[in-house]
Amino acid sequence: MLTGDKDLRTAAQDEGIVVHGTLWVLDQLVEQHAAPPHEIAAALKRMLQKGSRLPRLECEKRLRRWATRR
Repeated sequence: MLTGDKDLRTAAQDEGIVVHGTLWVLDQLVEQHAAPPHEIAAALKRMLQKGSRLPRLECEKRLRRWATRR
């Protein structure tokens, strides 16, 4: 399941359903070479600037890793 909703994530996990979120989707785009990592990093920065409540530390790790990769 793909969701960013905390309560839905918890309920799904309690039922044994595998749950992924926005950062997983971005990871998949990079891993599958669907877009250049620096473009995914730029998109993540825009999400954060628009007020996304993604986990800051996890975002920072990805931004460091992707920002310089072409």
